[in-house]
Amino acid sequence: MILAVLSLAAMSGGSVAMPAPASVPSSCPVTTVERWTGSTPSEYPFVRLRPTFTGVTMQMQTATIGAPGTRYTPMRASGTTVVWDGAKSSVSIAATELEGSGEFKVVQPVLQSGRVLSFPFGGCWKLHVTTGIRSGDLVLWVV
Repeated sequence: MILAVLSLAAMSGGSVAMPAPASVPSSCPVTTVERWTGSTPSEYPFVRLRPTFTGVTMQMQTATIGAPGTRYTPMRASGTTVVWDGAKSSVSIAATELEGSGEFKVVQPVLQSGRVLSFPFGGCWKLHVTTGIRSGDLVLWVV
């Protein structure tokens, strides 16, 4: 138990949670969106795959992070660029809309400049992400 707590503390490395937009319904268990603190490696919010020991994050290039305490801007159904960090090969995504009304699969190459991730429509989406032998999940509110 102590080792798990120390691992999580080490992985959090200078980031803080951002408040969710008011538009996120309580029925959507979104993954915590974070921003870097101190020396900012990115101006965009990011999410960590769960379990966090996968070490993979997805940077959401929706809007710059703004001042501390600023709510993040949710993903848009189309046209949002994402950057995968911690992935060494392509990223396979199996997405399911949590109300059961949609799903899709996509494979994205890992590119430093990012790749557009599009959803068929807005809603609460669970993404199961696999890269190499690592995999994890995240939940996003998409508008």
